[in-house]
Amino acid sequence: MTQHEYTITWHDGVQDIEIRILHTPLKWNVISHLEIQSIKPKRCALPITGTGYLSHHFAPESIDLEETTITELVTNWLNEGDRPAKALWRDTDAACYAA
Repeated sequence: MTQHEYTITWHDGVQDIEIRILHTPLKWNVISHLEIQSIKPKRCALPITGTGYLSHHFAPESIDLEETTITELVTNWLNEGDRPAKALWRDTDAACYAA
């Protein structure tokens, strides 16, 4: 099982958040897997998860990695998160600024 690790810095409008992405292209020989976690500040809420951690499984063929990279995909999710998740994120994210 091959796993790729990436680190990105995403700006939430107030501060930079360092995010670790683990991508397993073929987990259990059937599915792709992403783990997304804010690491600085640790477990800081993100627009796609109120806990700072997201595990996402998807069909390997559902993402054309020739067209986009994993880091671009995650950055787009963060920038374009659905409105209810973003509203929750804004409410829970204040604790990260105190850290």
